[in-house]
Amino acid sequence: MSKPRLGVSDHAVLRYLQRRWGVNVAALRRRIAKEADGAQAFRDLPCRKVCKGGVAFVIEGDRVVTVLPRNKASGRKGRRR
Repeated sequence: MSKPRLGVSDHAVLRYLQRRWGVNVAALRRRIAKEADGAQAFRDLPCRKVCKGGVAFVIEGDRVVTVLPRNKASGRKGRRR
């Protein structure tokens, strides 16, 4: 297969999942927020990470800004044990 000529934004991917495959984005947001909620105890820190379910939620202020594989969040390299 040849390389596509167009790039695709994250926004387009999100809307594609929502409109083509019926992903409930609002429910997914609520689930992410609920799983990451443990970081509220450390609200005064500028950036926090909450590890749960094999991933790390990175939180800045009052918003989850990304989700990382757990081994990347700890700064470790290589295979997980």
